Amino acid sequence: IELNLECNNIAVNGAESLASYIIYQYRYKNNIYVPNNNKYKYVDKSDLSYLQVLKLSFNFVCNEGAIALAEAISMSEDLNTLTLMNNNISSEGLIALCKGIKQSNSIKSITLFGNNFDQTSGGHYFDLVHNYLPK
Repeated sequence: IELNLECNNIAVNGAESLASYIIYQYRYKNNIYVPNNNKYKYVDKSDLSYLQVLKLSFNFVCNEGAIALAEAISMSEDLNTLTLMNNNISSEGLIALCKGIKQSNSIKSITLFGNNFDQTSGGHYFDLVHNYLPK
């Protein structure tokens, strides 16, 4: 599933809510029950679709939202693409994202243009791109 929320002003609260959803999806992935005729029926996880692409560019996610997303990314088994261009993320947020992605086996692509990074966080990003993401 692809979720494109670019240019929707979701801000920090929206990013934190999305992160909570991703964490919930991961934690309860193996125990999914849905209502069926006033009873709950187990659903095989292979029958479900999960969030794979998340586009959040131009949303004022800021550091707090990036940190929440980083925690979710570190747990996600399905999210493979993240777009966070122009979100007023600075070094603190970038470093958290890099750590989260390094713990994840699923992220294959991240786009972060238009944020506010310094040399220290740039070094973390360089390491991420050259040592953890597919070339």
